[in-house]
Amino acid sequence: MKKRTFLSLIFIFGLGTALMAQEGFKIGLRFSPNIAWATIIESDDKDRVDLGQKSSVGYGYGLMINYGFTENYAINTGAHIVNRSFESVDTLNNAVATRYTAVEIPLGFKLRSNEIGSGVHVRGLFGITLDLNTGYKQSVTQASGDVAISRNTDRANIFSTSFIFGGGVEIEQDFGTFDIGLTAHRGLMNVNNRTNGFKDLIVRLNYVSLDLGYYF
Repeated sequence: MKKRTFLSLIFIFGLGTALMAQEGFKIGLRFSPNIAWATIIESDDKDRVDLGQKSSVGYGYGLMINYGFTENYAINTGAHIVNRSFESVDTLNNAVATRYTAVEIPLGFKLRSNEIGSGVHVRGLFGITLDLNTGYKQSVTQASGDVAISRNTDRANIFSTSFIFGGGVEIEQDFGTFDIGLTAHRGLMNVNNRTNGFKDLIVRLNYVSLDLGYYF
């Protein structure tokens, strides 16, 4: 899984470097702390299940690729490593912390305002992400204080996707462009391999990220 993650980033970085030579393309770096939570659903009757789910803090980082085909419209993509976590309670009332790690490929449409200040533009973004789930960790803390940890990646479905939308500002300088915004990610697919993990349950991951980026 780690090899797959590394090769995905190398491919995107090479593609982004090649595209930088084309007019309208920009490449940058992003760091994104996030707050994630899970929507858990019974697979048969589609009713939501309350397992005492709580949100948890995670983070993401990676490359951004932006193609501005006009001054106000652009296609946004890249490759990000994202850790998304949530907490819950099992049938024995043990505390369960679950984390999924994914290589996230966003495919977004960006709208940008005309300049409203010295190099400042307001922007909006919406689209989808294609996620390759590369890591899984679950920690079960019993009342006695004993902790059991599982890193069985078979408990995560390999592919998932999310709907994304958000907004922010771009600040253009002579040496590059700063990008600051908030993005909501709503999970559209089940990340749980129901033969393991939470049996017979559909788990969709959602999160909100604070995006701190810089385009070269």
